[in-house]
This record gives sequence, C-alpha cells and structure tokens, in this order.
Amino acid sequence: MLVNSLVRLTESKKEIDFDFSKSLNHNLNNNITHNMPVDIEESPIAPQESNWKTIQNRNLELIHKNYKFNSTKLLMYFLEEVILYSDQINHHPIINIKDNELVSIKCFTDSMKSITSLDLQLAKQIDAIYKDIDFIKELD
Repeated sequence: MLVNSLVRLTESKKEIDFDFSKSLNHNLNNNITHNMPVDIEESPIAPQESNWKTIQNRNLELIHKNYKFNSTKLLMYFLEEVILYSDQINHHPIINIKDNELVSIKCFTDSMKSITSLDLQLAKQIDAIYKDIDFIKELD
C-alpha cells in the first residue's frame, strides 16, 4: 500500500498526516486484489446519530471526529484496525495524528465530494473499533 504522508513540526510538537484516501489498495499491473468479504449494512448511521460533525468547506462535505488516547500502543492498535477495515471496503479516511494522543479522522467520498453511505458505514465501524479499545483499557 502506498501512503502519502507528511511529517511536520508545529510549535515543537510532532504532527503526522496520513491521507489514506490517496492510498493504493491494489496494483492492477500485478493483479493484486483483496478478496475479503465485507458486509456493509443497508442502514448506516446518520451523522446526527453519533458525535461525528458534518463539515461543509467550499465544494466539499465531510464528517469529522477526534479520538483521544493515553497510550501509544492503543493508538497504534486503533490505527491498524481502521486501516485494515478501510482496505477491506476500499474506502479510506484522512487521518491526522497529533502528539501521539489525538487522532482526527475525516471521511468523505472523493468522487462525489460529499458524504455517502460508505462514509457513514466507515464512521460506524471506526466508532466500534474505538469502543473495543475502551474495553481493552478496562482489562489492563
């Protein structure tokens, strides 16, 4: 998978942007494809049913949410699970990591410049992954 990433220093704090919307999930020249079946629910969450914020910026509409972590290990687990699910459905969010504790996620469908049911399903799964992390924290 090719990932466009940008690392920059802002006010002595490390900030990393991962734009997974521009990642490659398969290589047509090498005929590599993902064959993992994924069930996408017919009735995804609406942004108002969760604490995802809808943002309209110029000609683009997206949903956005922040997640806070107090452990780098849990943050990495979260990212890995989000990336794996995104690869399965071939739909990738924009992920921003700040100070190894705050993860900001934006979802939209690039071809539509808007929010689609796929974005809402991805948001629902990301929330479920974060809920799993809360459960893991309780086990520690």
